Order: sequence, then C-alpha cells, then structure tokens
Amino acid sequence: MKASLVLLTALFITSAHQTLSGESSGDWTYSVSDSQATITGYSGVGGAVEIPAVVNEISVVKVGSGDLINNIFGNGNTTVTSVTIPDSVTSIGDFAFGYCTNLTSITIPDSVTSIGDIALYSCTNLTSVNIPDSVTSIGVSAFSFCTNLTSVNIGNSVTSIGEDAFYHCTSLTSITVDTGNLNYSSVDGLLFNKLQTLLIQYPVGILDDSYTIPDSVTSIGYSAFAHCTSLTSVTIPDSVTSIGDIAFAHCTNLTSVTIPDSVTSIGEDAFSFCTNLNSVTIGNSVTSIGVSAFRSCTSLTSVTIPESVTSIGEDAFYACTNLTSVTLPILFIDSYQDFALSNDQVLLYGSSAARDVPLSNNFKAGRTLGQQDVTASPSVYDLHTSTELAEATAAARTIVNVSARVNLGAEEAVIPGFVILGESKELLIRAIGPKLADLGVPSPLPDPTMTIYRTRYDGQPNDVVAIIDDWKADGADVDAINAAMISAGAFPLEPVADFQGNPLPTDDTKSAATLITLSVGVYTVVVTSADGGEGDVLFEAYEIY
Repeated sequence: MKASLVLLTALFITSAHQTLSGESSGDWTYSVSDSQATITGYSGVGGAVEIPAVVNEISVVKVGSGDLINNIFGNGNTTVTSVTIPDSVTSIGDFAFGYCTNLTSITIPDSVTSIGDIALYSCTNLTSVNIPDSVTSIGVSAFSFCTNLTSVNIGNSVTSIGEDAFYHCTSLTSITVDTGNLNYSSVDGLLFNKLQTLLIQYPVGILDDSYTIPDSVTSIGYSAFAHCTSLTSVTIPDSVTSIGDIAFAHCTNLTSVTIPDSVTSIGEDAFSFCTNLNSVTIGNSVTSIGVSAFRSCTSLTSVTIPESVTSIGEDAFYACTNLTSVTLPILFIDSYQDFALSNDQVLLYGSSAARDVPLSNNFKAGRTLGQQDVTASPSVYDLHTSTELAEATAAARTIVNVSARVNLGAEEAVIPGFVILGESKELLIRAIGPKLADLGVPSPLPDPTMTIYRTRYDGQPNDVVAIIDDWKADGADVDAINAAMISAGAFPLEPVADFQGNPLPTDDTKSAATLITLSVGVYTVVVTSADGGEGDVLFEAYEIY
C-alpha cells in the first residue's frame, strides 16, 4: 500500500469524532460560495440517505468539502447504507464518503462531472458502481480498499483516471468501459487505455492462476496487478517496454516471471512482497531497476542482472532472505550494499561472461592462475571447466602498457581513457614532457600535468581521483615510482648513463607520474600544460604486478 494511504488512515482514525462547522439545514451542514452550496456534513440517523438538491433556497452543486479530516458523514460512519445524489450536484469532492463502511450503494446522477481523490475510500460494503457518461475524471484512489466492490461501469466521457483508483478492491472481477469512450477501453474485464498499449488494472477478484498480456501492450501501469494473489504466472510479451511502480506488488503466489528483452525499465516496488517468486529472468535491454523492486521476495535464491543495467534503486533486494547470489554488472562493484546485498551474495559480470567468483575471493591470485592456463598447451583446456576458461580468457586480455603521443597547443588537452575489470589494479600512470628530448623529440611539452577521473553513471560529475603535476612533489613516494618504472620496463625520468644502449641525461622533474591503485571502473586522464606551454607529451599507463 502506498505510504500516503497509510498516513491518511492514521488521520481518519484520530479525527473521527471532530465536530463539523458551517451553516445547517435539517440534518445537513453546508458551506456557500458564489451562491452555491457544498454539503459538508450529516447528522441524521443513517440508513438510506438522499442528499438534498437545495438547502435554505441555495442550490447544492457539490458533496464533500475536500477536507480529509471531516467528510460528509464523519470518518468511519457505520449508519448510512445507501446514498442518492441529486441532479443539481456536479462534483463529488475528495474523501466525500471515505470510510462509510456500511454503504452498499451510491447513485451518481448524470449531472456529476468529477469524482475526487479517495472519494469512496474504504467503503468496504460497496458492491457496485455505475459511473455515468457525464463524469470526465476519477481521482486518485477514488475507490481504493472497497473490498466488496465486484463491478464497475465507466461511461463514455471519462478522460482521466487517477493512480490506484481501484487499488486493493479484492472482490473486483470486472471493469467495463463504454465502447464510445475515446480514452479508455476494457477487455475481458481488464482496464486499458483506448489503444490498449497501457494495461491499467487487472481486477484483483479474478481468480485465474495465469494471464497472458496482449501483444498490443507496451506499458504495464502503476499497481496494475498489485495484490492479485491468485496469479501464479504472467506472460509478458515482447511488446512491453516498461513495468510500472508496484505493478506486481503483493502477488504472493506468483512463482516465476520472465522479463523480455524489450523491457527497458522495472519500476519501484514492481515485484515487492512476491513471497513465492523463486525465479526471475531479466532481459538484456533493461537499463533501470527501481527502488525496492524485489523487496521481500523471500523465495528468490538467485538473480542475474544483465550488463545493460546502469541504475539499481536502493533496497532493490531488501529482505530477500533466501537470496544466495546476485550476478551484477561490474559497474556496481562498489555499490552493491545499497541494494541490500552482502559481500557473500554478489557475483560480478566480466565484459563477456559471468565471473562466478565472490567478492571475498582473491581476484589477483585467480587471474595469475588464469594467465598460466592460457600460456599452456591448448590440450590442457580439455581438463578445465568453462568457468576456469572464462577466468583464463579474462586474464589473457591484460594490457601491459597503453600509450599515446600528442602535440599540444596552448590551452589544449589530450584525454586518454581506460577500463579496469575484475579487481583493483596498481598502475603506473605518466604524462612525460622534458625527458622526451633524450629520445630525439625536438619540442617536448615543458611542464605537463594530469588529472585522473573515475566515470560516474548517476548524472553527477565524474570523481576526481588524483591531480598530478611535478612527479617528485607533494610527498610522492619517489622510490616506489622509480621501482615501478623498472618493474614495468619504462624509461626512467631521472638521468641515467645507459638505458637499452642509450644515455638519458635529462633530469626530468617537471613531468607528471604516479603509482596508484584503482578500483574497477572506467577512467579518463586529462593531460594539459601546467604553464600554458606547447609541445609533445607522451601519456603512458602500465599495470604493475
């Protein structure tokens, strides 16, 4: 149930006995505006009630003041059994008849054009509603929690139906829309938009155990199947591209669902509290999974999220107490706890196949073993599992060095990039200028500087990892950087008499260099001139073992 409805429940209960104010006529309290009356209260004995068309010679045009604390009959009225609204009324206000728990029928005349938000909320004995052709709008949660409502007829003029209009109407088996309606339609008792591209409401009282959504549907609407406890399976066609918020929430007998490749988004709480859901297949086009999407799916044991997904909402798997593994794209290596996942539950995708190695394992040791595998005789592969081969293949893609030489003009920059997969890696990253003179470059950049960024996917600016100017400045570990250069086979920045048969006499203190450990992610390095100079710069990135 929506949080707003919970709040309203609290308000209704605590203010049930407040006294209504306003002018009165017999059993009725009313207010006047522009010489027209709005019925705001009733003090009679109940039973079958007819609302007057005129009070003290003033025409009644509205019932219900929109006051969520003081409705017409007082919150929780148990005396009124039926209501007849006169032809003078054009509007049924917000919460006009809310919590009239013994109301079994209401007659809405052809004069009414709008039914407000939560207008008949929790009228638990209301059995049927006929919405005449004059009505153009039905408010949010207008008939929510009318648990004995079995049928609704919607006229030909309705142009808008608010979210949750028929939420948790547990006995509802049929919603019928006049065929002349230009905005809505019904098929087999289900409510759709006119073109049947949006499935708005599957009546909860339908007791079928399975349903196949028509191929015309592209969107499954807000709370469309919520609380359909009879359903064990739903077939979603390839035409569907989005699954709305709480679309299948509390479908407690739904056991499996396949989300086709056509779907790009799964809404908030879309499958929350589907306590028997034990199998979910998510298509390869899904890019976003909403907040609490699979919350309290206590029968789920494993989920594989495709690499197409770039956004997962908080608590997506909260209280999934039997979930032992979730295979995530490597993009989420640093944020899996936000989705209520523990270290032991997470498996990470590589660039082409799932790396079924828990985060707690030693990635580096596994990769080293993989490198040994791929350097052996091909016949050895007959003895390895597919998992081991995938690990070996990933290790074989290790790049020892990435470099680029560019001539930079004044105020120009070069922006190389690289991707780190599988585990954190230690890198030697350099932007070299003056030392290039020893290698025969006629115009090296006098004073290069570089800024390392880690790419974000949440719309925020990229994270600045490090800003490096002169490589020996700012407390840099010069010994460790020099050792890394030797380990990687990179030419030194300090002067040496011989490097691979050539002297390198320049003592380069102006180039930028750092030894840094980077986590899994996408990185860019912006290389510029620190002093506005021009010339050639060499960018290099080495992985250090």
